[in-house]
Amino acid sequence: MPTVSSKRLAAFSQQMGTCLNAGLDVRSSFANCQNLLGKGHKANCLKIANMLQDGDMLHQAFNESTSTFPPLMTMMVEVGEIS
Repeated sequence: MPTVSSKRLAAFSQQMGTCLNAGLDVRSSFANCQNLLGKGHKANCLKIANMLQDGDMLHQAFNESTSTFPPLMTMMVEVGEIS
């Protein structure tokens, strides 16, 4: 399965930002937003959710799911987590 379309990725990113700005933690935010990625990425979303539950950072979880998230997205998330 190819990475998420630009349109879906934009909707996901906007919703994640809204959730995080509202004070939700990363795990809850991802759980609320993962449906925006489409049914074809459900297995990767479950993998990401499990990694977040285990304490991994979001960019690490995205990096393990390159068939869902493009490398540029993963790098941007990493920069955001570091800063």
